[in-house]
Amino acid sequence: MPLTTNDVLVFLEIIALLLLVVVLFHLVFVALDLRKIVKRVNTVTAQLEQVILKPINMADATVEWVAAFLEGYSRKEKKGKKRG
Repeated sequence: MPLTTNDVLVFLEIIALLLLVVVLFHLVFVALDLRKIVKRVNTVTAQLEQVILKPINMADATVEWVAAFLEGYSRKEKKGKKRG
């Protein structure tokens, strides 16, 4: 039984469909892996943000404390001059 061109085309269509199924299957796994990678990158970014912002927040709190202290000191000094 000789192969006709129609038989070859049907065979090629079946192989193309199988390859398409394999590619889609791999795309699903790639998408899941990318999702895990993005989640991990977000976690690392949040941790880096905490590490960087912690000293900045402490410096900000120190500056606010010093400003409040100096403001209170200048008020006491002005009251002392008015009385004297």
